[in-house]
Amino acid sequence: MEQEKDSRINVSVIQKALVDQFKVPATEVEVVDWKTGAGSAAGDGFCCDMVTVKGQAKIRGFFQDFSYMSKVLPKSKNAAILKEVKRNNSY
Repeated sequence: MEQEKDSRINVSVIQKALVDQFKVPATEVEVVDWKTGAGSAAGDGFCCDMVTVKGQAKIRGFFQDFSYMSKVLPKSKNAAILKEVKRNNSY
């Protein structure tokens, strides 16, 4: 699988999602291959970016395909502002 890079998604994020989904220890999960793709586009009405994450992992020795949709802050100059607003409005 050809891997498209999106710095907002990485192997440790994918591994945590797999651990949560399959209820296994992190030591039993190996992300074999993965790629990201566009999940939303300008004008879709989202205030964040949606990113598809697809790939294959080895879980307890068995290969398992996975497909996730991830909500992330947009790649823009406003991302820092959004992070600051979120931090200031945390309860």
